[in-house]
Amino acid sequence: MAVRGGAKHGVVALLLALSFLAISVSILAVQSTPNAWLEVTPDAIYLNWTNNYRANLMIANNYTANITAVILNATTYISGNYSQRLPFDNDTYGPQYNKYWWTQNPGCFHANATLDNPLVSYNGSSATGANVTSNNTAFLQYTNWSIFSLVSEVLCPPGRYFGRVGVQNSTGEENLNITVYMDVPISSDNELSESTGIGYFKGIMPASYPEYHYYYFNASNITNSTAVSIDLSWSGQTNDLDIFLFDDSGNLKAKSIDNYTNSESLFYSYLTPGMIYEIRVYGNISSPETYTGTLNFNTLNITNTTDTIASIDFGTSSVGSATTTYNMAIINEGNITHTPTESSEIYHVERADSPSATNYTFTVPASATKVRASANWTGSAYYSVYLYKPDSSLVGYSKGKRQNSNMTGTENEEFVETTDMTGGEGVWRAEVKEYSGTSGTTFTLMAKLWADSSSWLASNYTSMTFNTTGQGNYTQDGHVNLTVPSTALSGEYDGYLKYTGSLMQVPFRVNVSTSTLLVNNTFNSDTIYLIDNTGFNRTLIQKNITINNTGNAGLTFGAGLNSSSMLTYGNSNISFTYSHPSPIPAGGSGQLEMDFTVNTDQTGNAAGMYTGWIWLNATNAYPYSSFNLSIGFNLTDVLKVNVIKWVPTGWHSNYNYTNQSFRINT
Repeated sequence: MAVRGGAKHGVVALLLALSFLAISVSILAVQSTPNAWLEVTPDAIYLNWTNNYRANLMIANNYTANITAVILNATTYISGNYSQRLPFDNDTYGPQYNKYWWTQNPGCFHANATLDNPLVSYNGSSATGANVTSNNTAFLQYTNWSIFSLVSEVLCPPGRYFGRVGVQNSTGEENLNITVYMDVPISSDNELSESTGIGYFKGIMPASYPEYHYYYFNASNITNSTAVSIDLSWSGQTNDLDIFLFDDSGNLKAKSIDNYTNSESLFYSYLTPGMIYEIRVYGNISSPETYTGTLNFNTLNITNTTDTIASIDFGTSSVGSATTTYNMAIINEGNITHTPTESSEIYHVERADSPSATNYTFTVPASATKVRASANWTGSAYYSVYLYKPDSSLVGYSKGKRQNSNMTGTENEEFVETTDMTGGEGVWRAEVKEYSGTSGTTFTLMAKLWADSSSWLASNYTSMTFNTTGQGNYTQDGHVNLTVPSTALSGEYDGYLKYTGSLMQVPFRVNVSTSTLLVNNTFNSDTIYLIDNTGFNRTLIQKNITINNTGNAGLTFGAGLNSSSMLTYGNSNISFTYSHPSPIPAGGSGQLEMDFTVNTDQTGNAAGMYTGWIWLNATNAYPYSSFNLSIGFNLTDVLKVNVIKWVPTGWHSNYNYTNQSFRINT
């Protein structure tokens, strides 16, 4: 008899999964119709690895005379909830072709679909034939009962199955149905190869389906497995499917919810031996979509020579500080060979919590390669996210993405992501809009700014094939160095060391300590303009510009420069003075105060654009340690008129006047 779920680990799986499987098993009785001569307990049975795909039925005789009860297991129709029959027809993914058909093995799929997934019925020591070609019966005297065992002994692809088993009396006057649910995990009995560590699951997601699809796997199906990656693919980009990974307590461990793609991929390290994990697939889609999932096991372990490295904390560092080195060893602890290549990613993280919809701004340096803004919350609230560049152009918006997460019981998320960094340096804005019934719900707004990881990280890892444990070349010692570049912002940076080919990721973090200089809400440089009329002496024309230190360290200015305290136009000039505070504390701000003196003796009443500049020198600020402010002063002989109030002739408060014209005669 085939035992799904990995017979080699059946005892471990049974003990763990009994506490894991959150299925409320019915203990209600059901009676036959029309006369209630037969009564069966329970009214539904659940077959899975926890009960070795075997469940008992108690059939009682409520009739006033003897009766023969019949289990109609020969005509059982228990089909795949996810239409597994169709995508696995002529299977080219699994370890064997067409192995789920009765013509090949005692499998799920019969030439007649109404005979799919038959059950064997046991009554005492008696059982029907292995082909399940006959029904099983029991002679019951009045008020007597008999125990039947229904067992699945066929080979099925992964997923959930649903159907009914009929019970009647031998003459057919009384009938009832018992509901049958069956969950089959991804295992070496069906789609998982123990030699490669790769398994498959396939299904069809119906349009507007009210439930998610789920698949189970035991972490110990592959000896000493440490991590998994899960890939999902389908044909078109118009339908959006997502995948989620849960542990046996229902805790979300990883997810992939990208937009506008026809694939999803997630990674999770480190697996708990013997734990049963659950993969959930869902899409709020408008047309049915056939999907293929791939489960990849990894047996590499990354240690600090004594313990497994769950994550790397580089602590707090600053630009120009000493390089931080982290030693580690990569060991293949299983029976699968891996040939990984190393890569990495790093991104700056900013977070803000808000009880209501809001606008949130964050600074993006020129070195950023990707930007992502997301809002996360729990419950039934409904938000959307809009992302804008410094020039206020809309990058994109996310509305309705939460539906997939909400259906699978995970935290809601809406996000916008872009790699188009044209005009991206400066202050970006993420706007979260709320909808009816969501007021007061707290959400977390997060901004991630990706950087070039090669300027941060370096390692001495050499690509190689890691043989199975205990063989030659199954381990490699090495280290990774982190150096904070001058392009860094202050605050938290997170990232991953990735070993593709073995599908292993090691998270890391570093806190960067530095001041960050923004003037007029801009990095590096900006231009301001002023205007006044000729013919006047103005002793003071003041202009204030905000200086922000958005960093987590104090900002100190060194000696600055300027255009000789003059704005010039030909041989004419306007003199100016300026001042600013120093230092500016972390998170603080101050004013750059500028006073301009317009004197006709210096300007000669020459109309034109007078230009100059101020160069600020913040010696300890990053990613820019200086700021150049260009100044344009338009001294003009065109009359400058500031309209304070205008009341048209015949104006009345009940009328709405628009597009009114006026003329000033001088």
